[in-house]
Amino acid sequence: MTASHVVWTSPKGSPFVPSPLLAGEYLYTINDMVSIASVHNAKTGEILGQLRLGEARRESFSASPVIVEGKIYFTNDDGETFVLSTAPDFKLLHVNRLGAPTLASPALVGGRWYFRTDGYLVCIGKK
Repeated sequence: MTASHVVWTSPKGSPFVPSPLLAGEYLYTINDMVSIASVHNAKTGEILGQLRLGEARRESFSASPVIVEGKIYFTNDDGETFVLSTAPDFKLLHVNRLGAPTLASPALVGGRWYFRTDGYLVCIGKK
């Protein structure tokens, strides 16, 4: 790829481990070195909002964010899942705590959430 094909870049605040999440015209990221979630205009790169999720710590997010029914879920390495509204609001709605270290991204199957912690596979959902 040449520079002529680059539309925008983000020299600061890009995630090291978690993948970004594209939803419509918005790109959501979590800076895993300082625990800051950001929403960008996907076409221009403009930062539209930022939120600190929990304590600022290096390497605190390994899981990639997911979006379900208009909400974005960021799970940190301590097993805390931060539930955020989508842009343009982009605010913290709730925090769920598994109580166990969680490095993997959640899997969503058949209306159930699966979290792999350091010692268990946790399923959350209706029977």
